[in-house]
Amino acid sequence: MTDPAHSRVRLGGCPGYVKGWCCKARDRTLQRGYWDVGYLLAPRLRSFRPDRFGPRTWARQLGRLRGFLHAADEAAALAWFAEVYPQLMALIPVGEQPQFMAGVWERQR
Repeated sequence: MTDPAHSRVRLGGCPGYVKGWCCKARDRTLQRGYWDVGYLLAPRLRSFRPDRFGPRTWARQLGRLRGFLHAADEAAALAWFAEVYPQLMALIPVGEQPQFMAGVWERQR
């Protein structure tokens, strides 16, 4: 059986409900804006494996991200998101990306 979350990533690059969070953040109807997008997305990353990564490669990719987060390397973490999820990052204005990362970091603590 195919994981529905994985199917959404394969077909659209960004699940519809994540796009919805970004729209709410943009419209300022999400309580903490893009911080909430990062916070809500972080625990779901494991299931959002893009098709171009097999399970082992995806595990290594997530390990890279964890390393960037542990080192508090925002530039590397943002580059990882841009490389892995370009459609998602296109929805987050550059000026809001630090807020997005703050949500990711908070959830990963």
